[in-house]
Amino acid sequence: MGVSPHSRPYHGDEEFKKVFMRAQEALRKGIHPVLIAAGSSGSYFVRDENLENIAVFKPSDEEPFAALNPKWPKFFQRILCFCCFGRACLIPNNGYLSETGASIVDDLLQLNIVPKTRVVRMASPSFMYSRCCGRYEIKPKEGSFQLFVKNYESAQAVFSRWDYDNSLLSDSEEERHIPGKVIELAAIDNGLAFPVKHPECVSRFRTFPFRWTEYRWAQQVRRHVRFPHGTLSLLARRYRKNRPSTDDWDQWFRVRRCTNYSRGCC
Repeated sequence: MGVSPHSRPYHGDEEFKKVFMRAQEALRKGIHPVLIAAGSSGSYFVRDENLENIAVFKPSDEEPFAALNPKWPKFFQRILCFCCFGRACLIPNNGYLSETGASIVDDLLQLNIVPKTRVVRMASPSFMYSRCCGRYEIKPKEGSFQLFVKNYESAQAVFSRWDYDNSLLSDSEEERHIPGKVIELAAIDNGLAFPVKHPECVSRFRTFPFRWTEYRWAQQVRRHVRFPHGTLSLLARRYRKNRPSTDDWDQWFRVRRCTNYSRGCC
């Protein structure tokens, strides 16, 4: 999330393929993904030949509750607190599909909030592999590949610098052209977007997931921001028009293209 206007250069899967091919070319030249220190799962910055971040790859077997999660806190939680390990509202190790599903829904409704995300396969020594007798084989891993967005920062960092007032909720066209007045959203972490049931609160260490609705600024948003009926009708029409059928659903998730040389396929 950021205050600087950010154009979205990637609109279709063709541009997505080009970015993925740049990532493959970088892998062939020995430029491997870098583990992201933040977060509770194995997520990696994918770089191009210029060492610039171009995507975020999240392997399915390195998710928060997966066996190959490289983050030590989750390892100790799985060993010492196995009785409360996991989330009953989520299907284990399907977060990468949730990431992709959120991007597909964003495409269907033409919201332009979620960066383009698809399921791909990549192999790199940077990833975590199971070891047998100190040896491991570098094999392709399936996971979500999300295009990297630049000039964005967390919402917490943005709002901490701003005094929240009603002027931020204005939707007038005049204020859209004032520098620093418009906030553009980018939903980059969607592994929890599709729970199978309402998220529960299991302990005081895991607070109610919608507690943010009680904050003062959230109450102001609810009072001042209303979706017009025309907007809701437009979204409904877009959904009915672009809804994928059962036959082509897999095509929405994956673009099949295998490359044995780079041990990866998309």
